[in-house]
Amino acid sequence: MVLPLRSGPTLGVLSALAMVMAVGVPWESRTLAAECAYDHPTWQDRIDKADPHVELPLNIEIVDEWDGIGPDSDGKWGLDCCTYIDLWYDTTHGERVPAYLVYPNNQGDGPFPITIMGPGGGDGRDVTGMQNIAEMWASSGIAAMVITFKHYRERWESAAALWDATTDGPTRTAWIYQNIVDIRRARMVIDALDETRNFDASRVGYIGWSFGGLMGQDATSIDPLFRAQVFCLSGSRLPDNLICGFKGCDEQAARQECHNEESLEWSEPYWFVEHLDGWRPVLYIAGNADERIAPEEVVEAYDLVTSGDKDLRWFDGGHTDMPASEYVHARAWQRSRLARIPDLRSRKLDPATQRLTWSPPPGDTFSFNVYRGSLAALAAGGYDHRSVDQGCALTEPQLDLADLGDGENHYYLVASSNQAGEGSLGSRSDGSRRPPASPTCP
Repeated sequence: MVLPLRSGPTLGVLSALAMVMAVGVPWESRTLAAECAYDHPTWQDRIDKADPHVELPLNIEIVDEWDGIGPDSDGKWGLDCCTYIDLWYDTTHGERVPAYLVYPNNQGDGPFPITIMGPGGGDGRDVTGMQNIAEMWASSGIAAMVITFKHYRERWESAAALWDATTDGPTRTAWIYQNIVDIRRARMVIDALDETRNFDASRVGYIGWSFGGLMGQDATSIDPLFRAQVFCLSGSRLPDNLICGFKGCDEQAARQECHNEESLEWSEPYWFVEHLDGWRPVLYIAGNADERIAPEEVVEAYDLVTSGDKDLRWFDGGHTDMPASEYVHARAWQRSRLARIPDLRSRKLDPATQRLTWSPPPGDTFSFNVYRGSLAALAAGGYDHRSVDQGCALTEPQLDLADLGDGENHYYLVASSNQAGEGSLGSRSDGSRRPPASPTCP
């Protein structure tokens, strides 16, 4: 297999994000040991285990707010790029998660899309590198929320012996699912702060590096409300220090131990990412000489993803060599896929000609389709590509209709993001947003 190369200036701060991830082992195909007797988890089992417990109060505590100094959209550093909001929120098992939001200043009135950021295995939310990256996103109009995983900094006391305990399969499984739940509850925090902080909770993305990418693959595969995922320096399986702990072991032999095999079948991205499907965009960024996450693992994860909008980019280097150009690309990629679906209420129907016209936004960011079906199904979000009329991907902002109304088999205009393939019909009559659609042409 020949891997394409990409080069560019190194963004040195990344090394702080991934220091703990151990050296990978030669690639071997994944097989399950026949002698291991356990109940193999189904997809529903994984969903149930990753339940974010929406009935559990978040108890969001805003600890502090301060102004940040970061680069503008041209990469030049200036004053007042963003506002930091330091907070804690409750999660399952009696734990609290420290996080901070970086809110865009001087980027218009919003509401702003937001990306949850998962740091690498070596540190938590407070490393300078994560702050720089969050400010980079905020300075282009995307708010960021940086979370702290279970074994990082403020939460270390709750997991002091965790790394060595990863040799115990059930401990590893519980640890990983705690992180999955914490990511999902972070999105609930965004929902809760949507109105008061001017976020758009319908446009939430995720980006993670190394360990953060591994956890993000699991969490966003389960939670379909994440709209644009970027996984950097991570692939289809866990590295050897999550199998052996810091004491080390023969990873291939350890993988064949039944308690490990069961844990990995519960936890590794290999078993999750095929559910990144439909219109949900996915981007992998990897080094062709990564000494910790084998390139073959990245290729396998990418191949398993079933989304119609996925990409894999290679750079020339190892685990701590991700160049600045790839950060810039990831930000632009995510920004395009978190673009706001335009409001289509400003449309006109000529009664004489039955011609519907509307005002499209500039450029070729959006195309338009037609939904045809009952209003009841529409209100419930029960529409898919089979509900879209054959007049898909209209090239002109007009359409001749025999009828336009609110009854059975009447027509509704859908705006679609060309990048993400998602559609939205805006708000319901009560003001709440309708669920996303996937208006692919039949």
